[in-house]
Amino acid sequence: MPNDAADDSMTAGAPVVIRRSGAVLAWTAAPFRTSARLIGRTLLAGMLAPGASLGQVCPACGGPHGPLLVRVGDAPGPLVSVSYADGFVAVGVAPEGARAFGIDVEFDDAATRRAVGEAIGARMVSSWTRGEAVAKARRTGLRGALPRTMPRRSADRSGSACHEPAGAGRHDHDEWTTPAADAHRALGGFDIRIDSPRRAVLSVALA
Repeated sequence: MPNDAADDSMTAGAPVVIRRSGAVLAWTAAPFRTSARLIGRTLLAGMLAPGASLGQVCPACGGPHGPLLVRVGDAPGPLVSVSYADGFVAVGVAPEGARAFGIDVEFDDAATRRAVGEAIGARMVSSWTRGEAVAKARRTGLRGALPRTMPRRSADRSGSACHEPAGAGRHDHDEWTTPAADAHRALGGFDIRIDSPRRAVLSVALA
């Protein structure tokens, strides 16, 4: 759910990288839309084992698009996910052995809250990002109503920081779950509330 225009006032800097529930997550400003994809892939490449490669294969048609897939030699690598807001990119690498993984990031501002309210009648940006993260983890896309999530608990910190530049801000988090649906397993999840360079919510779904 991007805003109407990219915020080019944000400048690219050192990414913030944290570890939470076994996942490694990173985010940074991507001031120009044309560079966001390259920045995201560069971030991911730096979080993967040497020799790993990134590719895309559509599960429906086999074309070079769809979810990012990692290969390490001839073997499948860890699950990864990437999300963009205008002028911002977040990426994640799932814990070893994860069977489902997805992330979504959106700015937490008046325009986004208004758009979320119009789209799904919710007041919190996390109501949208959680649903997007679950849809990515299940690789279903958003079809009809957003998946239902239930709060688990809140905590003061999002996890240990691998690299947190000065001014990166505090990263509070809320944990949640979503029940099994149809043929899809139940997922756990959490939100990371980012303070800088702009307020944002990053939701992570995994199993």
